Amino acid sequence: MTKRSIQAMREYRTAFITVLGHLDAEGVPYDKAPRLLGITKREFNKCALAAAAATWDRVVDDLAVMDKSHDPFLIAALVTNMGNVHEVLARFGGDMQSDAGFAPLKVKKQAFENYGYDVVMMALTWVESRGAQMATRFGPWDFVGVLDKCMQCAGLDPANEQLYKDTGFESRAHFEKTYADCVEKAQRVKLETICPTHHHPS
Repeated sequence: MTKRSIQAMREYRTAFITVLGHLDAEGVPYDKAPRLLGITKREFNKCALAAAAATWDRVVDDLAVMDKSHDPFLIAALVTNMGNVHEVLARFGGDMQSDAGFAPLKVKKQAFENYGYDVVMMALTWVESRGAQMATRFGPWDFVGVLDKCMQCAGLDPANEQLYKDTGFESRAHFEKTYADCVEKAQRVKLETICPTHHHPS
């Protein structure tokens, strides 16, 4: 297979994550979803796990280029996709307390959590150094909430103060305030761009 066709196949599989997101947003229970979508329950589960595996491949690829990237959307994709993959595995896969739960990804539980740790630490470091850029690009998106979800799926406690100290913050509260200040500043800059303040000499 060519590189382009492999990429297209991955995108086709990961698209099912969007389907799951729409079902959640519309309040459709997963046990009723297959009939609604016109597929069998077996097909539905198979599509969900294939989507998790394809999304995981993307996480691994994105993490490999993260050091050279300056695009906040890449860190946003990593944080979001880690949480999505874990959630799909938990709903459709095996025991998440053992390696069996991560079998669809062809990795062990510890490897998944190691990747998750790297994503979390990278995200925290970005807030410390590029928080304003992130807040400007993300807008009102709940980055902190999604990051918490990513931490939990990596076996980390969002309340663990050491995580924040290791990335230049004094505490969890300092991290939250830093990002909140960045969001406030980004909104203010946006408003001033839309409605510039004119100063007239008196």
